[in-house]
Amino acid sequence: MQWVFPHNLYLIIWVYLILSYTIKREYNLPTMSSAWKDRFAHEIRSARAARQQGNEGQARVCARRAAGAAIRAYLDAKGYFAPPASAYELCRLLLDCPDVQSEVRAIAARLLLRVNEEHDLPPGVDLIEDAFRLTSLLGLDPEIDPDALGLR
Repeated sequence: MQWVFPHNLYLIIWVYLILSYTIKREYNLPTMSSAWKDRFAHEIRSARAARQQGNEGQARVCARRAAGAAIRAYLDAKGYFAPPASAYELCRLLLDCPDVQSEVRAIAARLLLRVNEEHDLPPGVDLIEDAFRLTSLLGLDPEIDPDALGLR
């Protein structure tokens, strides 16, 4: 009597592992869903509009929300559990993420900065630019041009 079952079982397991890895990889790519890109673009446009109207506080809020959309896409792509959270909480979560670069941590820290008594951030801090830089460092492509929005 010949044992065919174990050989077929190994083949089935091998096919299952290959397919599950491929499917998991395909569906976890942040570029597969445009939802984060739409949210990012909306918040960046809102930030720019707020800045043009002289409402720098609202521009900072929108820039943080744009960064939050990118951070959620990154965490989802990496397979990390990201609970429903505000952009602020997602920035704090990114600070604790073990595999991010020091520049990513620096941007996340700037996104968490509190304003001073005059409601200003330290000189040279631009959270809209930071949101764009963050997407680049995390390997995400928001598919919008900051130059076209007049941000650079």
